[in-house]
Amino acid sequence: MRRLAACVAVAGVILFGATVFAAPKDLVGKPAPDFTGALPFGKPVSVAQFRGKAPMVLTFWSIYCTACVEEMAGLQRLIVKYGPEKIAVVAVNEDADVGVERVKAFLDRSAATADGKFTYDILFDGTGDVLRAYGVSRARARKKQEGKRKGRRRGMGSRRGTRNAREGAKKKWMAHVRLQRRTLSELSKGGKIVPADYRRVYNMIKGGAFRGKAALLTYLKEKIVKV
Repeated sequence: MRRLAACVAVAGVILFGATVFAAPKDLVGKPAPDFTGALPFGKPVSVAQFRGKAPMVLTFWSIYCTACVEEMAGLQRLIVKYGPEKIAVVAVNEDADVGVERVKAFLDRSAATADGKFTYDILFDGTGDVLRAYGVSRARARKKQEGKRKGRRRGMGSRRGTRNAREGAKKKWMAHVRLQRRTLSELSKGGKIVPADYRRVYNMIKGGAFRGKAALLTYLKEKIVKV
């Protein structure tokens, strides 16, 4: 992932986030590097303005990183829960290659959603100075974007596990039910089950009464027909 989340306090650095990368060794135990940058909306922001006040969460994000945006929504919930007097957040956007206008458009669209309204400071790092100061690299992000421009990485990609493990619950249920209905239909066409029993068992299949084809055949053999 292309993000780094850190809580920067006067005394040191505290790590936050679902997936957090270790801070560069030369930053551990030292005051956070200062920076000043323009926000996509609003006034400039700097680390210095938070020193001696509430702990500050510094996170790096991209409009192409779904996990980053989800993390930002989580940080917004922290702001709502504890208030700006107890915690501050600065989210540094790293999409200098696509431009600030695209980032603004993304934030406008995000603000129209339930979890997409952010009241904390969002910084656009147009020069990459903040990324370099904190040792954050965009190499993997650039490689991924270049791949997408060439038509790669547009699908779900490779996943671990068996074929059935990768299927969604709805798709798995549909295949499960269709096999049972097909078996029931074949028996009906062969004259082994009357219409009234066919409809009753059909509804049972719909309600999930049978674990599979074998369970269905066992039921039919015991209750209705000789299969």
